[in-house]
Amino acid sequence: MSEKFKSIDCGGRRIRYVCMGTGVPAVIIDQGQGLSIERTFERHVPIGWTRVLTEIQESVQVLMHDRAGLGSSDP
Repeated sequence: MSEKFKSIDCGGRRIRYVCMGTGVPAVIIDQGQGLSIERTFERHVPIGWTRVLTEIQESVQVLMHDRAGLGSSDP
C-alpha cells in the first residue's frame, strides 16, 4: 500500500485517511461516494472529492478519510 495512506486509532477503532498539502485553512473532506479513499486514488483520472483534493492541495492542507466500515476503516 502507498505510504500516503495512514491509519489512526480513534477510541479503539482504526480510521484510514490521507492528508496532503500544506497551508491554512485545513480542509476535511467527508466523502460519501461509497468508495474507499484508496480505490478513488487508483483511478487513472481523479473524480469527485479526490479531484477536489488534488486540485486544492497546492494551497491548503486537505484530509480525506474512509467512513467507519468503508475501505480499511473499522466498522
